Amino acid sequence: MYWWEALCRLLQIPDFLIPAPSQVALRLYDKHDLYFMHTWITIYEPTAGFFLAVAFGIVSAAIIVVIPRLRDVVMPLLLVAQLVPKVAVAPLLLIWFGYGLFPGDPRISYAFVIFARSHRGAAAAVDSRP
Repeated sequence: MYWWEALCRLLQIPDFLIPAPSQVALRLYDKHDLYFMHTWITIYEPTAGFFLAVAFGIVSAAIIVVIPRLRDVVMPLLLVAQLVPKVAVAPLLLIWFGYGLFPGDPRISYAFVIFARSHRGAAAAVDSRP
């Protein structure tokens, strides 16, 4: 860090190219509220999506184990949903649900990615009961 700071000052490198560590620290201090807010959203949305997917996966797994005919219909669909690349589905989710915290909830995207795995695990656990 000392070398970085010294080279930035000695060579007079413009801040827009490579800012000195002191400039970075100053900017972090000046905008700490903004960074805290975005950090909170970054942590909250995937966590909420994870718990949403796990809860929905466990409930749907319990229903599918109780109704075997439904399992024959749903399990192939879940397998196909897992074969589709998530990168291909992400633009569709953005178009369908929109942007922002509430109109196009990113938690739905996270839940979509995690749901099938939690469903299969819960279904295997519930189905293996004595």
